[in-house]
Amino acid sequence: MSIAEIQKQIEYYLGDQNLARDEFFRDMIAANKEGYIEITAILKCNKIKSLGVTKAAQIVAALTESKAVEVSADGLKIRRTGNASLPTKLEASKKREVKAEEKKISTEAD
Repeated sequence: MSIAEIQKQIEYYLGDQNLARDEFFRDMIAANKEGYIEITAILKCNKIKSLGVTKAAQIVAALTESKAVEVSADGLKIRRTGNASLPTKLEASKKREVKAEEKKISTEAD
């Protein structure tokens, strides 16, 4: 596990490209008027777990140099820098929906 890998993954989660389709993080951000997500929610993500991250302090340390994500003053939450607005939501927001649609199309073609 490297700090750079953790930073990159969290910046991906909160980046425009992912948030255009990811309802899980979109909903959490939208539910908080200041745009914060609890770090405990990030710790539950499989990719974060696979990087060996088990403590909020590891995430806080990884984000100290981030230009895209900031940590709350209490060190318990993160958000897009400056509470940046969410990107426009795109269709097929879940990988499962995309795969199901692709499967449906391929079976219709047979």
